[in-house]
Amino acid sequence: MVQFANVVVYSYQYLLDPKVAAIISKEMQKESVVVFDEAHNIDNVCIEALSVSVRRQTVDGARRNINRMRQEIDKYVPFLAFSYCFVI
Repeated sequence: MVQFANVVVYSYQYLLDPKVAAIISKEMQKESVVVFDEAHNIDNVCIEALSVSVRRQTVDGARRNINRMRQEIDKYVPFLAFSYCFVI
């Protein structure tokens, strides 16, 4: 109903958070006027909306998986180099 409304009132977090904005704010008209109340908090809201938290356990697991992939690729590198030279 956002596209049909004359006035829409909701928290500006919904306009700034990319995940929420993709759903709600995309329906707003391009000619809309946006008024931010309590805008002194806007920098914190932007930082929070665009920040990602990753646990150390996740990073360690990713590192182990990358090392395994590197080992598997290294097994085939001599074959790939040979077949590349053979095609030329």
